[in-house]
Amino acid sequence: MSLWTGYDCNCGSANWQATQAWKAQSVVQDGPGANYRYLNTRLMSAFCTLPIANNAHPQGQYFADKIKAVNVSAYDMFLMDGCSGSETTWDGTYTIPGESVSGLNKIVSWAAANCIPLHNP
Repeated sequence: MSLWTGYDCNCGSANWQATQAWKAQSVVQDGPGANYRYLNTRLMSAFCTLPIANNAHPQGQYFADKIKAVNVSAYDMFLMDGCSGSETTWDGTYTIPGESVSGLNKIVSWAAANCIPLHNP
């Protein structure tokens, strides 16, 4: 982020000016013109529960909250355990009662089930 805002990412210790500068660079905005309603598109996100080594998870959650507020039926979120890094959901494990699969398999199966062509080829 320092390339665009002039502030380094010191997660957990950012000052107010850095936080505002990072937010200004975000695709997630508030106010007039902000539109998080995706009428023809299902969305999903996958987050690693551990380790959380950077700000990707809270930033993603902020975006997810905006989408769910207006379009909750078209949004799915999956939490992965045992990721090798904070953004490597594909090598984690998605586990709920009755299901335990690799993060990669969960993401691919979700995409295959929810990919609906909206136009003719």
